[in-house]
Amino acid sequence: MHSFLLAQGADVSEQLQACIAAHSRFVFYGPRQFDEHIFDTADFALYRSGHACCLRESLGQGRLTFSDVDATGRGADGGVFVQQEWAEPAVSALISVQSWPDGPVRNTVLKVSGATPLVRQGRLRSVRHIYASPADPLRPALWIDRLAVIDVDSGEARSRFLTINYCRGAADDRDFDGLHRHLLADFSLRPLVQGSFSRCLRATGRLLPLYQARRFQPLAQSAAYAELLKRHCANQVALLHYWHDVAAEGVEPEGVHQMRVAIRRIRSALRTSRDHLKPKTYSHLQNELRWLGQRLGAVRELDVLGGWLEQAQLAPDDKAMLIYWQSDINRLREQAHRSIAALLSGDRVMELEATLLQSLDKDKLLKKNSAAQPPAKIARKVIAKTVRKTARDSLKLREDCAPEALHELRIRYKRLRYTLDFLLPVSALDHRQLTKTCKKVQKILGEHQDLHDRAERIRRYASSPAALAHGQEFVFFLGRLFASQMQAMQSCREQFFQRREEFVARLEEITRS
Repeated sequence: MHSFLLAQGADVSEQLQACIAAHSRFVFYGPRQFDEHIFDTADFALYRSGHACCLRESLGQGRLTFSDVDATGRGADGGVFVQQEWAEPAVSALISVQSWPDGPVRNTVLKVSGATPLVRQGRLRSVRHIYASPADPLRPALWIDRLAVIDVDSGEARSRFLTINYCRGAADDRDFDGLHRHLLADFSLRPLVQGSFSRCLRATGRLLPLYQARRFQPLAQSAAYAELLKRHCANQVALLHYWHDVAAEGVEPEGVHQMRVAIRRIRSALRTSRDHLKPKTYSHLQNELRWLGQRLGAVRELDVLGGWLEQAQLAPDDKAMLIYWQSDINRLREQAHRSIAALLSGDRVMELEATLLQSLDKDKLLKKNSAAQPPAKIARKVIAKTVRKTARDSLKLREDCAPEALHELRIRYKRLRYTLDFLLPVSALDHRQLTKTCKKVQKILGEHQDLHDRAERIRRYASSPAALAHGQEFVFFLGRLFASQMQAMQSCREQFFQRREEFVARLEEITRS
């Protein structure tokens, strides 16, 4: 079985079917629709113990499945897999296992969770178009799944995606290879990494909290600073693992974004702990993390720009002009996502994720220095020092400073926020207002930086052969767009300096406490 995800989503199913009809010998076998209901106990006891329970129903018939899953919701190789037929399934949001028909799935679930009622945590609706080889018309050889994650309360679709599946062995390999070349040329096929179970839970917003509950180590229980640093980094490495497959698929921009956030949090914690680490350990980890973060950042910038182009509120004539730039950006995004997928499967990334925590374990200086003081005392000193420096940097800026200076200050507030997230669990201090202040500043200066980045990209793009090829009218449009970004930048700048005293006062409250 070979499965691929289409980056364009469910909007190209008709074009995909036309491509199959034009460039293959496969014949249409027929459609099939089914719903897949994902169950768990109310406290997710099944998932936390490494199990999944699903009911797939079609045409009034159902099939229960009980299987082992890993922490990301993917099927575990070599694990338990039990199926049971169920005629006329009655699906409700809350269901008693004891009411299920007797069989291996019911018996297995009762052993794991007892008689605790199961709750429907997700629902996946699939419309499958099946194709077969003329040589064996009754055996499915290829099928297209158009899937929608359905909200269990409102019944509305939360997420839609499209997959194509080849059943190798059901037809001549030449039939698959010839069609695959055409599909690669016409569509952005990506290897399907996540299963429907994990994708459904992710779309409903349930998978990440469950994953954190299974994999995160509590920071407040750290007895020494070295233990606090290693636990914090272990939690962020766990998030790298969680988002790795999402980023590699390149369909959901959140994957690349969250990997970057995890990397920045690790780098911030290492920078905060620099005096406790061997210089060799510190420089090696920072260099490797910076290398990966920069490459993810290049993809993220294109994702942010592409998202803005899709949602930009412009006049109808300008909207038509914007399509030219969208097509150029989409080509760059596709190239960038293919390169990052290859990078994430490479040895350097795999080695970094595997050895980062080992490097901290082997650092004898970290163990020695962190034993001198309790982590709470170190945390209070570091937080106070970071807050004072952030306040000084805020007051130093002139209102006519360069955009790069505001960007540096934004980074300073971001580092302060990451430092708080890292150290507050052991500091026994309540800095919720300080965290809120950091978020407010980041929002204003973050918007300023996004506008600056767009303006610079527009300026460079306007003089490129790609832009000039679209005609002089398009270049004039880019000029108007550049002016609008500069005007919005000025508004953000004014907003920050009008509120600067308020922000600094919040910081100084902490230094006095």
